[in-house]
Amino acid sequence: MVSTLGMGAVNAAQRLVVTYGTADRNIPISQLEEVAATGVIPRDAAVLRFVANQADLTGEDLQSILTQEVGVSLRFIDDVTYTLPGEYVLFQMGQVFHNRAKVAEIQSLRAAFINSVSDDGRISLLQFLQNYPTPDLYIDGLTLEGNARDVVNVINDIGDRLAGPIAVAQDLIDSFVCEPAQRD
Repeated sequence: MVSTLGMGAVNAAQRLVVTYGTADRNIPISQLEEVAATGVIPRDAAVLRFVANQADLTGEDLQSILTQEVGVSLRFIDDVTYTLPGEYVLFQMGQVFHNRAKVAEIQSLRAAFINSVSDDGRISLLQFLQNYPTPDLYIDGLTLEGNARDVVNVINDIGDRLAGPIAVAQDLIDSFVCEPAQRD
């Protein structure tokens, strides 16, 4: 299937282009590979160093983020990404991760997932980035920041809404738990 799509390693991403409004900066995938291998941000990686500092991440943090693997079967990726809900998720991801022309984001993202899991049934962020099927993978920093803020707000809202019922449930459970009788 991967060869049918024509999206093998020859067309893999060579750099990330992080955009923030009209500004953009490049991070070569080779710098990410070095961080993944060593846990150290290269001295000549000014943009990567800046991004890491802004996110308060060390080289070891980046290494962990880039190399953390998740086991998933090719069949599962194939089945999920060709469903309407799966394509919707890919569409939403395409608002943040896309190619220069913002064309065929769903297909490109699907190919990156498929290419990543096809060898060993595992995927990491670095593999995903390496397997994106165009030379440049654009990341929209403004949209990513807004999405992250929205996720945090939803989590906080859910936590606030559940705080009362959880406290009531805890009191109810505590009232049923009998303390052991003390012996004189």
